Amino acid sequence: MRHRLLSLALLCLAACYASAQTRIIDSLKRRVYAATNDKAKLTAILALCEEHRSIDRDTLDFYSLQARELAAKTGDKKSRDLAELAVANTYFRWGWIDTALTVLDPVLIRNPVTEAGSRELHFKMARQKALYLGGKSRFSEALAVLYQLVADAEKYRDTLTIGANMNTIGSISLIRSAPRVALEWFSKALDYSTNDERYTPVIAGIYANMGDAYSQLNKHDSAEYYSEKGVSLFRQLQNLSSLAITLQKQSAIYIKAKELDKAEQTLKDMIEVRKRTNDEGVWVDDNISLIDFYLETNQVDKAIAFCKEALQRGNAYDSLGTGKRFTNNIN
Repeated sequence: MRHRLLSLALLCLAACYASAQTRIIDSLKRRVYAATNDKAKLTAILALCEEHRSIDRDTLDFYSLQARELAAKTGDKKSRDLAELAVANTYFRWGWIDTALTVLDPVLIRNPVTEAGSRELHFKMARQKALYLGGKSRFSEALAVLYQLVADAEKYRDTLTIGANMNTIGSISLIRSAPRVALEWFSKALDYSTNDERYTPVIAGIYANMGDAYSQLNKHDSAEYYSEKGVSLFRQLQNLSSLAITLQKQSAIYIKAKELDKAEQTLKDMIEVRKRTNDEGVWVDDNISLIDFYLETNQVDKAIAFCKEALQRGNAYDSLGTGKRFTNNIN
């Protein structure tokens, strides 16, 4: 009875906020509502949870736990493991990264890369582990996972996994202020990409990161060019989390180039995207970008007020202090 009431409530919310969802998410929700049995519903919910980068956090919370419950009753091993991954991704979205790792690690262990039947899931989960560690600024540990991922993917000739994770290695070089090293990784990642649409998310992340790298090298024209290409592709993909991160980086490029009107509009766009995913004000990099903009435009009072508000929030939610995230939070 409780789940029926919760489902009804979510249906009502979906009707009220349909405009806030991507077309992909709306379509996947309709599949959930149309499911006529638990097995079909589980399949639909797991597909919806694959959009964990773009879906509202509260909605992801509800559906990931429902997936876990349904998988325990009707799912095979793969469905149960995917449900656990969905729960781990939910914890990550809320900033509870240690809990996310606790959920993910045993599932990763029981899906070894050496077995063909579990290899794809292993690559997916290992990548998420690296992203979780990066979200906690545990970059050395994240790199260890990423290097092993690339080595395993090269062994099994999985070029999609190679390109995605080389890009993420490069993104850590950006965080460590080593843009030339980062560009070497991005170039290698592009070498593995093709015109196959499966590579589009990887290419989007590479372009977004290249914009950041060229900005660090004070090559503003190249920075703006690649950043805009990344934004355009993430809009096309309807990947809201990566779009918001790329907009945040793009605003920093504009601020550095003293193009403050463009920076302001980009920050407004970023905030609107974060609202759609219920992530507004959560990420440290977003907050720093807003403060930088206020200071650059001599709006010191706004910068101080924003900082005071953040201090008043304190640690009410761990998600307020999750730190940096990679631009290419993609699979």
